[in-house]
Amino acid sequence: MIRVSSVYRSYAMDHICGAAILGLSISILAGCGTAEYERRLEKSGDLLRYGSKFHAKLHPSPQVVNDTGVSIRFPLLIDGSARAGTDQPPFVQLPGLQFSYVKDVNLGDVRSGTSPVHLYIGVVNADAMQDTEIMNKISVTLSNQFQNVPAIWDQVELDTPDRSSISCKHISVTGEQTFDKAMPYQDAKPVDAAGRFDVYLYSTDTKHVITAWRCPDDIQANTQWFQLAGVSTGTITIETGEGG
Repeated sequence: MIRVSSVYRSYAMDHICGAAILGLSISILAGCGTAEYERRLEKSGDLLRYGSKFHAKLHPSPQVVNDTGVSIRFPLLIDGSARAGTDQPPFVQLPGLQFSYVKDVNLGDVRSGTSPVHLYIGVVNADAMQDTEIMNKISVTLSNQFQNVPAIWDQVELDTPDRSSISCKHISVTGEQTFDKAMPYQDAKPVDAAGRFDVYLYSTDTKHVITAWRCPDDIQANTQWFQLAGVSTGTITIETGEGG
């Protein structure tokens, strides 16, 4: 269902950071003042930190989202053991859902049981719905399940691998949700547990791309799932001629 794209632009940009750092190091060795040395050293560290969050945390190759012209790099946690499907979140219907992934994560070791992380990707043609319609539809439905749903979505700027940024709308809610959790040596079963649900909406003239992220509280710190959400969403690309 999901094809691996042959486009490696994002992957190449990760390694440009390394080349830039090498160039800075050569300049430093050639000789310069202490202030200039410290400035260049700090800059090389910034480049390394910037590139590493994409290279170390995401798959190098983008995944093509069916035939939508959209691609995105997934967190490394979404590996061969993650289950692909088209399941919606249990409390909201995301417009244009293309696929979903769920990955069972060990809470500590095999004796501790597992909890899942969920990823959902949707794509909607801009001539079918406006971004405001999508946000309103999601917000109203979330209000039926959660308390204190934000009235207005946040505007966020997400870093991209080419050291630029994309502008997205973002909403985050917390509260009890249904997750398939497994006790040690037992099959997973639905359990109501405290958790978090985040949605990002990236819109262009022709496409709206929705990424949604969900997991229970007991593995948020362990997986850094919601930090990965922003990094991964920042890698969204849309083919030329498709609104990118």
